[in-house]
Amino acid sequence: MTLVETVYTFHTGTKLIAVGTVLMIIGRIVFGVLGGGGGGEVTPMPTPVLSSLPSAKVPRLEIASLDISPQVEPAYVLDLITAVLPAKPQVAKVYPVVQPKIGFLSGEKARKIAEKFGFKNDASLSGINYIWEDAERRLEVDGKTLNFIYEYKYAREPGLFSAGSIFSTEGALTTAQEILKNWGLLGNFRVGKPRYQLLKYSAGTLVSTASLEEASAVRVDFPRASLESYLVLGSSPLFDNVYVIFTGNPGKRGGYGRILKFSSTRWFLKEEEAEEYPLKTARAAWDQFKATGQSLVELLPEGGDPLAPYTPRSVREFRAREVFLAYFNPPKQPQYLQPIWVFKGRAILANDQKADWEAYVPAISDEWVE
Repeated sequence: MTLVETVYTFHTGTKLIAVGTVLMIIGRIVFGVLGGGGGGEVTPMPTPVLSSLPSAKVPRLEIASLDISPQVEPAYVLDLITAVLPAKPQVAKVYPVVQPKIGFLSGEKARKIAEKFGFKNDASLSGINYIWEDAERRLEVDGKTLNFIYEYKYAREPGLFSAGSIFSTEGALTTAQEILKNWGLLGNFRVGKPRYQLLKYSAGTLVSTASLEEASAVRVDFPRASLESYLVLGSSPLFDNVYVIFTGNPGKRGGYGRILKFSSTRWFLKEEEAEEYPLKTARAAWDQFKATGQSLVELLPEGGDPLAPYTPRSVREFRAREVFLAYFNPPKQPQYLQPIWVFKGRAILANDQKADWEAYVPAISDEWVE
């Protein structure tokens, strides 16, 4: 090789090394921004040191747990993207809930809600709740919070349902948001991304369907907006406390036929009074779930109907594929909105069928729970 050729080769190699180094640096930056591959929930990491000790202990979090058949002892397997349970967060805020009181105008305010639903008769009382009911409808209003649940007794009127009358899921979500807006239920109550479930009428009840051609009604749930970037989850990961179910209107796109069920169960938070509390580790929460089998909130076999009544099943294996911190939004008014560790993944049932499962484990350290 001549001297000229040697110099040329040296310069060419140097350029290639430089280009390779730049590409490697860019790749690391992009990889860091994108998180190196996704699929799991990203758990924010609050400061691991308490700014001050909490002022009081919190009540024990009551989470209704689904039963499983005791005939089989399930195995518990971690199958996480990171291969290990997260070490953080170590602290999280607990939010006091506004506790309304029954006032002189509570009955009048409840009556105005009833009038919007078309009730003109007097209410009956059940504890602090006002109840209106006739042959077609039932409305129950909480005398303290003015939260309500309305139901139309649709089983006696199958003619309400027309297959294919839900023209699009986007239209259904818009219609549901308009219903909440018209009732003044959005306002200062921040909601997250709504979820929908297409429905059809079958043998006197509503069942889920994946087909717009079959759908004659829809359920739209409105979860609370995230707190500190953490999801706020209801007692079921599929459904929430604020939702509306309505039929489609075959003659009008963007409209609806009749409201079949309407639940407005909302709590308002004293966000400015939130305090940091120490958390049990994700490992301790996982060990608690394994030891007790409690806190299971979903076990849905492949192809199962999420609206169908739950039936206890034998489980051979719970395989956790995600773990993250969230807040639990219970169906009954709490004193505080508290954090939970959420485990979710796939289960193998005793009959070899696969199922989706999810568990909520209270996250506050036991020494701060009374």
